[in-house]
Amino acid sequence: MLDLGSVPFSTFGSYFAFSLRDGALMLRSVHGNARYAENDALCRIEMLQDGQIVPFRLAGVPHRLRLIAEGGTVEICFSAADQIRIHGEKVGVRLTWTTDYFSHGWQHTPNRWQFDVFAPQIKVMVTALTGDCALASSWNERRADQLVFDCTPNAGEFDLVIDPFDSVWSARPVSDSFTGCAAQAHSAFDCWTHSLPAVPPEYAPTRELAAYVLWSCAVNPHGKITRQTLLMSKSWMASVWSWDHCFNALALANAYPDLAWDQFMTVFDHQDTFGALPDCVNDHHVTWSFVKPPIHGWTLRQLMQSPACVTPERLAHIYAPLARWTRFWFEHRDANGNGFPEYHHGNDSGWDNGTVFHGGVPVESPDVCAFLVLQLETLAELAARLGDADATNRWRQQSADLLTRMIAHFWHDDHFGAWRLDYGQMQRVESPSLMLYLPLILGSRLPSSVSRPLIERLRREGELLTPHGLASEPLDSLLYRDDGYWRGAVWGAPILLILDGLRDLGETELARTIARRFCAAVARSGMAENFDAKTGMPLRDKAYSWTASIFLLIARDFVSNID
Repeated sequence: MLDLGSVPFSTFGSYFAFSLRDGALMLRSVHGNARYAENDALCRIEMLQDGQIVPFRLAGVPHRLRLIAEGGTVEICFSAADQIRIHGEKVGVRLTWTTDYFSHGWQHTPNRWQFDVFAPQIKVMVTALTGDCALASSWNERRADQLVFDCTPNAGEFDLVIDPFDSVWSARPVSDSFTGCAAQAHSAFDCWTHSLPAVPPEYAPTRELAAYVLWSCAVNPHGKITRQTLLMSKSWMASVWSWDHCFNALALANAYPDLAWDQFMTVFDHQDTFGALPDCVNDHHVTWSFVKPPIHGWTLRQLMQSPACVTPERLAHIYAPLARWTRFWFEHRDANGNGFPEYHHGNDSGWDNGTVFHGGVPVESPDVCAFLVLQLETLAELAARLGDADATNRWRQQSADLLTRMIAHFWHDDHFGAWRLDYGQMQRVESPSLMLYLPLILGSRLPSSVSRPLIERLRREGELLTPHGLASEPLDSLLYRDDGYWRGAVWGAPILLILDGLRDLGETELARTIARRFCAAVARSGMAENFDAKTGMPLRDKAYSWTASIFLLIARDFVSNID
């Protein structure tokens, strides 16, 4: 069963979602990440009996939502990504539409009503296939003060269709019954789930929830979204951030190689002339305030294990964009010209408020160098496949040189630190953050004198290693916070990156321990953006697609199939 207080009811490709907000069932729009401005609500949905609002309980499964009252039932399903069906028996439904700004509505034809909801900038047509309907509205200069649409049963039932449109309404065929539409949605979700990565049997229910979160987070091309793309969520984080998308691509690579490629490329479609990738993208906006870490070479190298995903044509296509993205860091993120790229804000690293940035920015951090070492290696491999021997050698040499310089610059005694640029002066940054363990992604490329101390500290219970995975900030740190975002919470992304390095180093038991703990936390708490490091409770956005993808990858590759 779906908990609509945490996980929206939606379907693959749709910009509609249903959620519980303050106890009320709401139909919402995720166009333009409207949730950021708290203006995503289209209408409140209530049940009617004998003209009165009656309480109901919700029963949601991936293909159908049921509102159950003593007197009857209302059911909701998606007959298409952009079409909603609402069917009721023995009871009616009330749709109270949002009326802020310039919102309005009116009866279009005897069985159709148009509603223009201004804040999320969407128009919908409600068509009554059966049922008796009425709209109560009032007008206040340039908007409606109320828009209350009631539909009650006719001969015991009603059937509504909700269609969005941009400018001019064009009638759409309705070719099946509600039952037939729900059955088709059920079949489509089952097919989707069947193909996703297999996991150990004890995680079967968690796998189905992960499959649903991925399924329901997908949207079709619209506006600045140029491909079928998985948003991070349809709850709050209804955009694509330029490292989150990599994990979704990896989870889909074998089952849906074309869709996986679209996930990887969706931000490259907006690469600028300097080579930068945007911070995030949704169908209305492309945001350039920040960037995200260059994990794309690491990602591409893994995607290349699926020939159906990275075809020779795609490999040739991505070579130049990946090279521009790599050069961006050396040419435009090296303010003091010392050869080490810096983050201009914590958001650039993905660790927004991590303690590496506690003293300010810009910061040179070893994780970005580690990612670039791997990205340069990947470029060398691409150049080799494309038959460019000179470029292959250049990329390989640059990668090797950066690795050597990275260790010399950031490693001190038995740990990595960072450097902060303070009016051109370099200040050493000491932080216990898990962020400074991310160079473990380099695996056996690191000398044992570097990897061993890092691994030994990861083994210590109650510091970074918790019952729920790896904390982003040690539990004994003075800057640890229970809900501190990157100052304590357990996140899937750094865990997966570190697990990949541990596997390369032969540290299979430690990797399996971390993997099992993280997967157990997800099994208990769902697909949250992150988890309380002490309790494992879900934090922030509780229907996050990268957590779903990372769970599938870790459960498949590290819980029982690591060797």
